[in-house]
Amino acid sequence: MYVGTVNEGETYIRSTNTLFYWSGADHIHDWFINQKKIGAENNKLYQVTKKDLEDLLEVCKKVMTDHSLASTLLPLSGYIGSPSYNESYFDRIDLTIEAIEYRFEHRDLEKEQLYYKANW
Repeated sequence: MYVGTVNEGETYIRSTNTLFYWSGADHIHDWFINQKKIGAENNKLYQVTKKDLEDLLEVCKKVMTDHSLASTLLPLSGYIGSPSYNESYFDRIDLTIEAIEYRFEHRDLEKEQLYYKANW
């Protein structure tokens, strides 16, 4: 799963335009589907905003502060392997927090058109 920008006239996110990348984080994918009401089609681009990333950041921080909120705020769906709220699950949330905060600090995402894409 990716969030990135798309060059004019293109219909895909180039590796050089990728801002966020998740692997094995079905709970993050489900958050985009369920909270932002985007589709789940493989390789389709869905526009997202800086506000969407701010919302995701807030949810991730809540879960990392109180792990008991995980099953409510970022539930596992079981797309990938046998799901459990283990170290790997929380590591992906922690990495998401770090990545979003880094991008907010180093880029003006308000001025960019951002897209989410999942590929299975």
